[in-house]
Amino acid sequence: MLKQKINIITVWYNEEKNLPKLYNSLKNLDHHFEVRKIYIDQSSTDTSVDIAKKYGCETYVHPNKWYADPDKKRAVEELCQDNDWCCILDADEEISPELAKELATTIQANTYDILKISIVSIFLWWYGGEAYQERVFKKSAMKVTDEIHHYLQPISKNIGKTKNKIRNDDRKYEGNEIDILMSKFNRYSEIEVTKIWRISKAKILWNFFYKPLLHFFWRGIIHKQFLRWIPGIIVCTMHWYYQFLIYAKLYEKLYIIK
Repeated sequence: MLKQKINIITVWYNEEKNLPKLYNSLKNLDHHFEVRKIYIDQSSTDTSVDIAKKYGCETYVHPNKWYADPDKKRAVEELCQDNDWCCILDADEEISPELAKELATTIQANTYDILKISIVSIFLWWYGGEAYQERVFKKSAMKVTDEIHHYLQPISKNIGKTKNKIRNDDRKYEGNEIDILMSKFNRYSEIEVTKIWRISKAKILWNFFYKPLLHFFWRGIIHKQFLRWIPGIIVCTMHWYYQFLIYAKLYEKLYIIK
């Protein structure tokens, strides 16, 4: 019986410490799939490219855009066929044997075109939250967009969820989690501003007060971050700050800079 082909797409920068764990975990897929590993490197200065080649990846080096979404989108658009199955993974994630087996069984059943996987985040050495994301899909079932964090949007309504999860572990930053996240927020907020700066001034002022508070309490209550006490308050406040930063920069662009 022929194995189903699956494209594993990873885009990252300076991940030499995490890539071996990721690619070793992909051996769990080899029992069930014909695995094609696509690695897009954003001009790393460490040995990430050499490691990816060692593990048999198709390796492409692109300029560093300081966020991965454009290159993930490009990989799906240009390197995958319409009927291909694709799987998007970050360098600090791993595929467990249980998840690999579940993916194989579900895909062979041909019931779904898209599979959502629960991504469990570890932040400040604590459980940082959990959210389902469309990580495994047929290319033809997704629409490619320019939205930040939502560059792939479902076309098909045949969407399933896996029972097994992926753990995203920010402990890789060795004590610099907050600095790294704040740096991301600063970059991402610039991108958000370029996309929404045409909204009305009244809406900007409303969102300036409303959006940060909404995200603070949404993280705290819906994601249960308040139950984590100090680490949870840190997470909620940082997401409050991210929304604040977007609309502060937008206000500066429209009212201050001439």
